[in-house]
Amino acid sequence: MSGTLQVGGVTLATHTESPSTLTLDSAVVFPAGHVIQYKRKEDTTSGDFNLSGAGSTTAQATGLSESIACLSGSKLIISVETLFITNDPQYGASYYIYKDNGSGTYVRVTATNEDWYFSRTSDSIQTYMRAIFSVIDPSPSTSTITYKLYAKVDDTSQYFRTHQTTSRPAVMTLMEVSQ
Repeated sequence: MSGTLQVGGVTLATHTESPSTLTLDSAVVFPAGHVIQYKRKEDTTSGDFNLSGAGSTTAQATGLSESIACLSGSKLIISVETLFITNDPQYGASYYIYKDNGSGTYVRVTATNEDWYFSRTSDSIQTYMRAIFSVIDPSPSTSTITYKLYAKVDDTSQYFRTHQTTSRPAVMTLMEVSQ
């Protein structure tokens, strides 16, 4: 049954029957620090995102992405977990979070250094490593916006692959937090 939830004459939420949805009124304010919405995207695509050779030292999209529309005045925590493989860990590899600027062009969420960087001095051996990191978008859009995971390497002789399977998915989590 469709209807509204009101307290003291103020509408808090509206329910529609077909399709069954519950929509919070735009006037509802959550206390600071509360998670308002949560989205989680798993990439279980069998295979690898390969990054090697010319151009690999420029950040490129890996294929992991998720979209969200935030409320005004909130912040967004973006967390990523992925497994990567590199053939030469004496060089570094970096992950970045980019977002659509509204015109289909992707821009970095954070302006300083890498969101996550891996480097290890050792022999030329293949290394598997799980990257887990989070960044905050201090001014997310109230329109639906897409966030993407990008990666790059320090040296063009190096290869870098994100590797996921159904048992080891790459995961992006978006949490909108009230301020």
